Amino acid sequence: MKDIDKKIQEKVRNQLQWDDRINDIDVDIDVDNGEVTFEGFIPSYYAKVLVAENAKKISGIKSINNNLKVRYLPVIKTDVPLDDELKKNIKIALELNVSIDASKINVSVNNGIVTLGGTVDAFWKKKIAGSVTSEFNGVIDIINKIAVVPTDHKDEKISEEIIATFERYRNVDVDDLDLEVEKGEVSISGNVDDWDAYDAVMDTLRYTRGVKTIKDNLVIENM
Repeated sequence: MKDIDKKIQEKVRNQLQWDDRINDIDVDIDVDNGEVTFEGFIPSYYAKVLVAENAKKISGIKSINNNLKVRYLPVIKTDVPLDDELKKNIKIALELNVSIDASKINVSVNNGIVTLGGTVDAFWKKKIAGSVTSEFNGVIDIINKIAVVPTDHKDEKISEEIIATFERYRNVDVDDLDLEVEKGEVSISGNVDDWDAYDAVMDTLRYTRGVKTIKDNLVIENM
């Protein structure tokens, strides 16, 4: 491993140990030319999400491969809900969330693997459903099959709104990006300077009305 990759590895490990929500985990961290790969087992799906979120804060990281698998510890297995109870808990949480219409979302659970189905009218609502689900004890993995069925919003209008939003951001250069929209399916490629710019671009796509799916080919250039 190169010296610069070793430094990134150390920073990532220190970051994970700092976060009080996950500082008791022990995972393998490999870094190759700024590409970070996590391997091993972790005590909850939410912890898996937090690992990736923490890694994105570290300078020098170009991409993240989160291959962690959820394995509940024997000492807490008695507290892990059965599939039926987990399904009930998730459905209640979705119903309590004011941003989504839970009556149009289906939930099934098989050995801790949660599958979300049904429809929402915006891409960001699909993400919210997945985020709500991720925080429950007992979740091993999430398969988000919710279909985005937006109200009528033409591709040209979607593209115009995305570009106009990019132009308002201080850390996003529209000239460095290639955007394609076809039947609500958005493809984005090009270069951004850092993870903050990456998140700004992706949030723009997620929260633009009419977007059904996102194909991400962005490259973080100056890390």
